[in-house]
Amino acid sequence: MDIFSMPLVFIGILICHKYKYNNLYRYATRFFILLAVSQIFILAPSLLYSTKLSLKTTLFIINAFRYSGYILIIIAYIMLVLSFWCYKNNRGDKS
Repeated sequence: MDIFSMPLVFIGILICHKYKYNNLYRYATRFFILLAVSQIFILAPSLLYSTKLSLKTTLFIINAFRYSGYILIIIAYIMLVLSFWCYKNNRGDKS
């Protein structure tokens, strides 16, 4: 689901950069990077199915990667909400 919202976030980053919303641009860029990294963590375990590890080890690694990805998504959304909450002007002036 987040992989479909990533192009919209990228377009928002470009708009923030064009109109000089410095803080929003900074936070949106971090949000985009965290979403991209979280998608790597969520999708990477599918590569483990072809390895010769035992099932118990494989399932542990898959779950660890998925939960890490979910935690990164939660952190990204919290960071984006805090950026809107802490900065009223979003041009670099703290509220």
